[in-house]
Amino acid sequence: MRTQDQKIWSAPVPSGTKIVTGFVHSVEKTPVEDVYIVSGGRIWLWEERFRSHNAGLPTEPPKHGRFLLHKDWMIVQGSSYEWETLRVRIGDSQIGKNWFSSTMTGKLDLFQTIPNSLLYVEMKQVPLFFKKMPFTF
Repeated sequence: MRTQDQKIWSAPVPSGTKIVTGFVHSVEKTPVEDVYIVSGGRIWLWEERFRSHNAGLPTEPPKHGRFLLHKDWMIVQGSSYEWETLRVRIGDSQIGKNWFSSTMTGKLDLFQTIPNSLLYVEMKQVPLFFKKMPFTF
């Protein structure tokens, strides 16, 4: 995970690892959370949670997905979107309030540490036995 100029975190990530990003929608002013799963050296969008469905937010499920209504969230599950490098525009304390979370990193308030930047979350599939990659922050 890095910006254009700075490495933020790097470590081996096992397949099946869940990554969650969140932000405040710029028009709706409500929270949005995206849940990704790491698999086969790719980052797969599994679920998007939101509190309103206006201004560019989903209103129906993907082809092989489902739309769920819960007490606090509207949830779209089952996307076919996947990336080797996920690019996320990070806002600041006024716009976006972006954060990143995984079991390996905990919650990182990116809008405070790297405001107004572009975050690159990159996956490379390598044999763990041959790869030495230090945990870095």
